[in-house]
Amino acid sequence: ISLVSSLLTLGDEAPTDIHGEGAVESAQPQISEPAKPLETILDFSPDPSKLGMYLGADTIPVYAGEQTPATDCDRLAAGLYDPHKPTSLEGLASYDVNPELAIEPCLAALQDHPTSLRLTFSLARAYANTWESVAAFEHFKTAARAGYSAALSELGDLLMYYRDLDPQNLELALNAYVLASERGYWEAAQTLGIAYWQEGDPKTAFNWIHKAAQGGHGPAMGYVA
Repeated sequence: ISLVSSLLTLGDEAPTDIHGEGAVESAQPQISEPAKPLETILDFSPDPSKLGMYLGADTIPVYAGEQTPATDCDRLAAGLYDPHKPTSLEGLASYDVNPELAIEPCLAALQDHPTSLRLTFSLARAYANTWESVAAFEHFKTAARAGYSAALSELGDLLMYYRDLDPQNLELALNAYVLASERGYWEAAQTLGIAYWQEGDPKTAFNWIHKAAQGGHGPAMGYVA
């Protein structure tokens, strides 16, 4: 739910000319060392351009909503805190989504409504509870690229889960949470708060959880009560 090694700078020492008259400039081009992967959340500074590059988008738009009717896919995999789920449904926590029940209805619903970001997100949630991580990433990224805030947050969850596989995943996850929070998905703000608390920064943790509580996120309101 992929972080890279540094390049060495070429030409550290300038060669000496054949007449012994001192060093001459190296003709080799200098390769700048890329930024090191983020090692801890305490060093994090938001940079949405990095998330955009990962998603293949210059900018990530604000999701405007859709008119897709409620389906069995929604009933079986809609997000508990997704503000765009059908109003008739309560939604499910991610761990309550049963992929054996949800994947086929979600695939069928997407055949009928192939442009639905809501259904794309729900299918990603179902795949995330299997070993089909590639399919989960693919569908989360599709919805996140189009600005679906809940998908941004749960893409962050998946990147966090696989943070040890790639040194860039931690920073990508945090940027996804920040953008989801800015779009009003308060579960992401609470997730950031908990992450900062676990890293020993209670002040930043409280700020994020308080922000989620001010947005009306029930669990966060319980933390700050």
